[in-house]
Amino acid sequence: MTAEEIVSQMILEEKTSLCSGKDLWMLKSVDRLGLSSIMVADGPHGLRKQIIKHVNLGAFESVPATCFPTAAATACSFDRDLLYSIGQVIGEECLQENVAVVLGPGINIKRSPLCGRNFEYISEDPYISGEIAAALINGAQSKGVGTSSRDIRLKSEINVSGDGFETLLADQKNKSPEYFNLAVKELVISDSSFEALYGQKLPPKERRIDNYDVNCTLTEIAHTEPGRKLAAKITEHMAVMFGGSRDGFRLMMESMMMDLPLRSLAMVSGGLFNLNMAEAFVDILNGKPCANPELEKMF
Repeated sequence: MTAEEIVSQMILEEKTSLCSGKDLWMLKSVDRLGLSSIMVADGPHGLRKQIIKHVNLGAFESVPATCFPTAAATACSFDRDLLYSIGQVIGEECLQENVAVVLGPGINIKRSPLCGRNFEYISEDPYISGEIAAALINGAQSKGVGTSSRDIRLKSEINVSGDGFETLLADQKNKSPEYFNLAVKELVISDSSFEALYGQKLPPKERRIDNYDVNCTLTEIAHTEPGRKLAAKITEHMAVMFGGSRDGFRLMMESMMMDLPLRSLAMVSGGLFNLNMAEAFVDILNGKPCANPELEKMF
């Protein structure tokens, strides 16, 4: 069957299931139609397939692969053929590692020198970005490997001061009000997420303090008994992952995990926590019975 024929036979639930992953690097399968689970892997200037699959960090060991010059460097060549050949090599290495889609190239437009990822973006000029990216993408696709252009965002600039980070979003808010007006949609999000989007703290009157959901962070539930137990379990698990060492990197990881929404913990908890467990955990926080055997075993 062609791709179009497969999609035409998919029911809504099967289509929406492909909007999220089976785990951090694998897409879900649709067994009824013979669609197997496929793997995606990080890029963007070479294949970065992690050996530890459950943690989304570049600090862990990856399989050996070619590291090409970054997009900021290769774009200076203005050479479409060169970028096509780089895409072909990346595609070949993906095939060797059973990777179906590589995350790259980086086509976010460079709007400010303060953006920490400018080195992996092609250019501040959209025409050059488009031409160079298309060449690399065509090269990878010529080997039957897909690409996922990154990191398209509504924000790419921050100010750093002694008081911390100030996100500059005024212009983007005016251009895309429907993206930022989350409160109008009656969504409950964490204080940290609200502050990142709006550039200000969430007003108390808009916070439903009597109801927890998967957007709550560990910090927000740390005053509860289940929250303390979950934080302790994650700390224990981090000790196993890092061999008991409490170096700066592990402390940074623990601190970062305290600010993550419960739904995101699956990405960095080394397989300890998943979305189903997060939803069951929210039920516990809200005084409902726990219906998840994995979560019961954890506690």
